[in-house]
Amino acid sequence: MSHHILLRLLRELKIPSRLVKTTAWYLLSLMLPADRHSQTFASKISGLASSLFSNLLRKHLHLSRQCLNRASRRRIKWLMKKRQMLSKNAPWTIALVIDATLHERHSKKCQNSQKFTHGKGWVHGHQWTNIGVWVAGEFIPVATIPFYTKDECRNRKIDYRTENKKVAQWLQTLDLKDLLGRHCSSEIVVLMDSGYDCSKIYETLKSRKLDFIVGAKNNRSISIDSKKWQPISQYFQDRRRREKIIRQKSGDGKKWQRYAVKQQIGYLKGLFPQVNFVSSRRSNTKMKCFICSNLSVSAGVAIACYRIRWSIEIFHREIKSHLGLQDTGAHSFDAVHSHVLWVFCSYILLRELIEPSSGIKRLQQKLECKLRVNEVKSLRQISTQFYSVEKIKAKCLSVIEEMESRYAA
Repeated sequence: MSHHILLRLLRELKIPSRLVKTTAWYLLSLMLPADRHSQTFASKISGLASSLFSNLLRKHLHLSRQCLNRASRRRIKWLMKKRQMLSKNAPWTIALVIDATLHERHSKKCQNSQKFTHGKGWVHGHQWTNIGVWVAGEFIPVATIPFYTKDECRNRKIDYRTENKKVAQWLQTLDLKDLLGRHCSSEIVVLMDSGYDCSKIYETLKSRKLDFIVGAKNNRSISIDSKKWQPISQYFQDRRRREKIIRQKSGDGKKWQRYAVKQQIGYLKGLFPQVNFVSSRRSNTKMKCFICSNLSVSAGVAIACYRIRWSIEIFHREIKSHLGLQDTGAHSFDAVHSHVLWVFCSYILLRELIEPSSGIKRLQQKLECKLRVNEVKSLRQISTQFYSVEKIKAKCLSVIEEMESRYAA
């Protein structure tokens, strides 16, 4: 297989010439279907020493971050020309989606590892707070926020911060003009789950004049007249308030789903401006509550826009299942961080090289077919040269010998 299919894109990422070949092969190893996307697999398909890929991850974290930033910004600015409303009657065309994922590690001796609670129990490994931009029906990841333990912060001589404080700082320092190009702040909505329901993030979004839709915690205190405070779940479970039935299309767009919703404008404890409270409930499911900063948005529009948050969950599933997010065996946390950024970069490049509408597994299969077509073309080119039969025989013989040696081993 040839790595030249990536060279055009890598030139635009401005990778140093001495690292172009190693970077191209590592990205290609992540983009091809495999049982395990490790440095050994990259070494097998490229013929290069695995130490080259180890050095790429361990010593060039800044390069992976720089390449991801350039790839994501280039893709976002191209999609910004085709942006449209997130939903019918919605005031937003761009969504910033924030969510965390856990990177499970089998070894407890790796750097910066810690036990994290999970829906199915405890997970030992790393935590990443991932951020993506949803525009023109496509999800584009940007640089992730790593979580450092207290011991790691002490070794790196940096201040320890919780995840919510890191997200608030990222939102405060975010350069939207550099990320999105020409836009209006009223076009953007920030989508987060209930894990980010905290006053620090709300204050940051208020200072940046950004709209948000956040899943509310069940014990979140709200008030209608700023005098009597009660949990949001208790307020919406009051049967005196009537439910309104709305219909929303399912994720595949083939079926309609019915939601029983309630809506009320009130106050958040710790946040003085009024906000829009929405509760939704499907049949045989628990009630979910949301907080929307835009008072003019209806309950149907708020629910339809909040469902876009599920795109980051699909992104997490695809990079873990098909791009080898958890396949790195590096001990150094900088190497693990670099591997994660290269996985994000390969996700963007796959959608640029093939087509963005398909799933990642399908894109990998199409890329593999395209590379095989290039091999056939090279054989056809050899067949037009002098001594073509001998050259093709020699090439086939080398493949057969390699297969026999692997079978014998």
